[in-house]
Amino acid sequence: MLAPRKTLWSTPDTIISTAWTWIRPLLEEDSKLCDVGCGDGRVLLSWARAYTAEKSSQKPPTFWGIDIDSERIQQAQRELERAQQEGSIDPALSITFLCLNALEHVSLFADAHILFLYLIPRGLRLMYPLLTNQYVVTYMAPLSTDETPLRHEMIAVPHQPGAAWPLYLYKLNKSRLE
Repeated sequence: MLAPRKTLWSTPDTIISTAWTWIRPLLEEDSKLCDVGCGDGRVLLSWARAYTAEKSSQKPPTFWGIDIDSERIQQAQRELERAQQEGSIDPALSITFLCLNALEHVSLFADAHILFLYLIPRGLRLMYPLLTNQYVVTYMAPLSTDETPLRHEMIAVPHQPGAAWPLYLYKLNKSRLE
């Protein structure tokens, strides 16, 4: 298990929107955004809504969500279809949700320009050797003691008054450990 699952914890909107403000300037033509442990897809769907609202002339990124829980992937797919029908997400955007074990399908995120990881510390330790020259956003736990984040903030979460949780942004410049 890589992600927090005992209770299905979802990434709060304040975390998602802060992460978007951090990564948006980093997007390049044809960027691939990937959320490993995407759950119900809320991070990628929120980012796709934000991108749609911008009406950018830039070639859009592709969005990839990977999760091992088929029910959560089905939830993500249903929400994507609903958002496309209501017009909050452009149907032309490439958004894919896959039910897979990410550790067995490294090729799906190895070429991602930006990764979002809301994983337990053990999950981050397992993922770290698989990551290369990428931007990585982590929520709740730092990526590795070997990496210094470009950004680190404590973000307030409305559902827990007075609470703030850590968000990190890294730029990795390393080869994958084989």
